[in-house]
Amino acid sequence: MRIPVIRAGHAIVGVCLIRLEQIRPAGLPAIMGFSSENAAHRIAVEWDERGVRKEGVFIPRRDTDALVNRLAGGRVFPGEHHAARFSVSESDLHIDFSMESVDGQVSIKLAADEVDTLPAAS
Repeated sequence: MRIPVIRAGHAIVGVCLIRLEQIRPAGLPAIMGFSSENAAHRIAVEWDERGVRKEGVFIPRRDTDALVNRLAGGRVFPGEHHAARFSVSESDLHIDFSMESVDGQVSIKLAADEVDTLPAAS
């Protein structure tokens, strides 16, 4: 059984944001490819396997704005992919990101700037 990894009293979770661009079979021109925005919701987990402690990642949910990803989910791409709307605006040093699942289960908003170091309290 996989259980969440706990560090300093907290589980380790995150959302991996994935942009796929110009996906196409080899040899086809880029204009024939498709792009998508995707989110994988991840939880760090640990388990025992034959007496050895293992760590990995459990992904309970994936969201995408691409119909082809949803149709391929569980076949080509692992796991079920839920429909979602993404809005991304970025520059060299700043990003504004939002995602809302069509089923209303997930909503993420993020505004971030690139920095050289993290704040001491981070």
